[in-house]
Amino acid sequence: MNNDKKMQSLYEKYESALPDKIKSIATRWDTLRTQCLSESFTEFYRSVHSLCGSSGTYGFMNVYTNSRELENYLKKYLQNDQLEKINIEEISRLVVKLSNSSLDRRQ
Repeated sequence: MNNDKKMQSLYEKYESALPDKIKSIATRWDTLRTQCLSESFTEFYRSVHSLCGSSGTYGFMNVYTNSRELENYLKKYLQNDQLEKINIEEISRLVVKLSNSSLDRRQ
């Protein structure tokens, strides 16, 4: 298999898995928002961070932009140990925004 076909195969695999990755983050947030434990919050942050990096690498810029916005919002609470002050409504809004991201790589 030549490199172009290998890359195309990787893009297709990522693209088919992307909706489940986004849904997993939304599901994780639904669980987390009722019991904001620092370990779970850190894992949630890491999953958003991972999605942000991979979506940008694969060219899903709408997903990248929305996951980056969520990641940056979450980061300020992790860095300052301010979990007791998180804005559940704002994080929920950002998770919904991410869930509604276009999966078109041209956007």
